[in-house]
Parts: sequence; C-alpha cells; structure tokens
Amino acid sequence: MRRRTLLWMALGGLARAQESGEQSLGQGRLLVASRELRDPNFAETVVLLIEMNGQGTVGLVINRRTKATLEKVLTLPAGSKNGSDPVYSGGPVQNSAALALMRSATAVEGARHVSDDIYVVATKPLLDKALAESRDAGHFRVYLGYGGWAPGQLEAEVELGAWRILTAKSGLVFDDDPESLWDRLHRLSHTQIAMARK
Repeated sequence: MRRRTLLWMALGGLARAQESGEQSLGQGRLLVASRELRDPNFAETVVLLIEMNGQGTVGLVINRRTKATLEKVLTLPAGSKNGSDPVYSGGPVQNSAALALMRSATAVEGARHVSDDIYVVATKPLLDKALAESRDAGHFRVYLGYGGWAPGQLEAEVELGAWRILTAKSGLVFDDDPESLWDRLHRLSHTQIAMARK
C-alpha cells in the first residue's frame, strides 16, 4: 500500500503536465514505454535519460534486473560486500560496458549529476571506489550496456506516442521491485490522464 501511495505522489501532476506539454525530454527524465512500442530492446521498459545533447541521447533501462551478480561479471575490489548484488541490463548498446547509478545527498566527485540525488558513475576508478565502499542496492546499482538515440530520433518516437515522460525521482529509479515498475507506472499514468480529462 505504501508503494502505491508513493507512486501516486511521484506521478502527481503527470496528467496535467502532459496535457499542457510541460514534460519535455531532457537529462533526468524517465521514459515509460507505451504498450505499442514493439522494439524488443525497449518493450515494457522504464528508461532514465542520463545525457541529452546535440550528439544524441543516452539512457539506462532501470527495470531489467538480471540473474547475474556483480561478482560474476566484475572484478570486485578487496573487501567489497556487493558481490551478491544483481546486475541490471541497461540497454542494447555496448552491453559489456559497466555504468552505475548512485544515490547521494551530497555531490559525488567525478560522477555526473543526473537529477534529484542521482549520479551516474562512468569511470572504472570511481566504480571501484563505490564498490569498495559497499553501498547498498537502494543507493547503488550497476548496469551493463545503455540505450542510445541519434539526434532527433527519440523526439520522433515521443511524437508518435512510443513513450510517456516523467520527472525522475530517486524513489522510482531505485525502486525495490523493478520488475513491476513499468506496469505500475504505465497503469497509474493512464489512470491520471483519464481522470484529468473528465
């Protein structure tokens, strides 16, 4: 029940924002795939946009937890207690590349600020440092691969209705039940839009 309440709060104003066009694409946005999106790489996904500029857009799929563990796919620093944490499939591009999302109340040196208290870790030294600190899964997750779009490509997909756009909140990005996140966000966003049109 608490998770549902938090999701309603996180989605507050979603319908109004989408009706008025306030929710625009950009770094720190969440994309929720529509049911009509048939691309198997992104069907039923929730994507966090971590970079968007004139070169294109980069995002991480945040709701595809794999059965692989960190100790199976990475060389962990001595003393790390994250070995049994799951690895996430971040997208179809360079799926051997490791990126991480970190939640921190203070700025993380060397990491890129994405939104809210969310940072992306993209260098091996910083990744090793975070692993050595043994951050818990509610504050640190590792992703293999990422999603990439050429300039204008994602905008065209949004125009066609392939994605709904939300503001990223760390509670959603680090949700403790990522497998059901797409379904919950998809259903709730449709309910709010329907209510706003009444």
